[in-house]
Amino acid sequence: MIKPFFCCKLLVMKRILIILGHNRLSGVNTWSYTLGDFLIKRGHKVDFEVKKDFDYVPNSEGIHVFLDKLQTTTYSKTLPDYDSYDYAIVNYNIHQKYVSPEKTIFVSHGTMFEPFTPFGKVYAHVAISKRTQKAVNADVAIHNGIDLRKFRPTKFPKTPPQKTLNVFRGIPNYSIYRSCVILNIKYKHIAGSEDVDEQIKNCDIIIGYGRSAYEGMASGKPVLIHGPFGTDGWIKPENFEGFLYRNCSGWTGGTFPNIQELTELLQEYDAADGMVNRRLAEKYLDAEVMTNKFEELF
Repeated sequence: MIKPFFCCKLLVMKRILIILGHNRLSGVNTWSYTLGDFLIKRGHKVDFEVKKDFDYVPNSEGIHVFLDKLQTTTYSKTLPDYDSYDYAIVNYNIHQKYVSPEKTIFVSHGTMFEPFTPFGKVYAHVAISKRTQKAVNADVAIHNGIDLRKFRPTKFPKTPPQKTLNVFRGIPNYSIYRSCVILNIKYKHIAGSEDVDEQIKNCDIIIGYGRSAYEGMASGKPVLIHGPFGTDGWIKPENFEGFLYRNCSGWTGGTFPNIQELTELLQEYDAADGMVNRRLAEKYLDAEVMTNKFEELF
């Protein structure tokens, strides 16, 4: 059950700018959108700037489809007045040059790419996992937060499973596809979608890593962690904290199973894991808790 948020602390509302490096529906951007959405609901003034320093797609296919729903200003063709904000949440170090260090809350989303590590001192340095915090020497780890009202159980997974959704920004995984064919499970791949919650709802198995795994958990689905960094396996209560330590990235298992091994892994499917995962999401991944921890930094 989702607990209502009650604030017993007098908090001065802040003006926050969240800077995005591109407009794709990536994990970093949907994380940023979720945080911004929840801060706005708390009464803060939150604006977004969408830069074009990385890959870019038409606005009709990108994060703008979400940002346009918020009470916010989105800068993509003009520059905001950086000095007018109390803080800027920065996800890539190439954007630190726009904001004074005293106003920069830098968020490290991993360790694989140099842009995820800040240049010099900042007001606060946040990591999205304990492993990342240790690797980049961040001040605090604040785990990914999921909107538990948007991503919620509505359709229970079937036994035997009929549909698998592979949420991954790269190309479809042929080995997973072949394993699903062998087991007579319908396979679908999406790189990102405006209606990802609906896509998840209509499937029995979610295969992905990071936020896609968390969204599957919150939706009450069995989740298999598999991504470009390796395979962790099925999320279970006994292994989730270990997987969360590395942001459910696939690094913990670090294996790359072949078709036969993936087929055997998929045969370990248990529909009952779905509601167990929902309870884990409520305990560890609530966006309300994530927002509380960011407000503590303000």
